[in-house]
Amino acid sequence: MINWRTILGLVFLLAGVKQLFTVLSNPATVKASMPPIYAEAGCVIWMGVGVYLIIKGTTMKKDEL
Repeated sequence: MINWRTILGLVFLLAGVKQLFTVLSNPATVKASMPPIYAEAGCVIWMGVGVYLIIKGTTMKKDEL
C-alpha cells in the first residue's frame, strides 16, 4: 500500500541521491568556506530519512487497516 510516507520517502531519497551526485561530480558547487564533506553528509542523512519513511510507509500495523 502506498501512502504519504512512502511517497515522501521516495522524494527525499531521490533528492538526496541527485544532490550527492552533484556534489561528488563538481565539488565547486559547495561554498568555498565549507568543505564538501558537510554537504555529502547532509545528502546521506536525507537519503537515510527517505529510506526510513519508505520502510515506515510500507509496513502497516493491524490498527491502520
